[in-house]
Amino acid sequence: KKRRGGGGGGGGGARAAPAPVLRAASAASHGITVCPYGKSCYQKNPTHLAKYSHPWLSTVGGKLVCKYGPKCYQTNAAHLREFAHPW
Repeated sequence: KKRRGGGGGGGGGARAAPAPVLRAASAASHGITVCPYGKSCYQKNPTHLAKYSHPWLSTVGGKLVCKYGPKCYQTNAAHLREFAHPW
């Protein structure tokens, strides 16, 4: 029982840590580096978006989901064309 308890506890902690490593390795294996600006990135340049991965951004139908969520009050056509409003 001591072996199971000690090994299970250590194994449980080790299982949680590799998840981010696997995501990073997956992005690297596809030749895409995660954006160096992180969640602060505001670039919309297609070259930048193709070069760097932005795993924290959600897309619907090829559009980024509006960052204002259901509270968005933007009604201009350019905003509505550029961002998805799935709610």
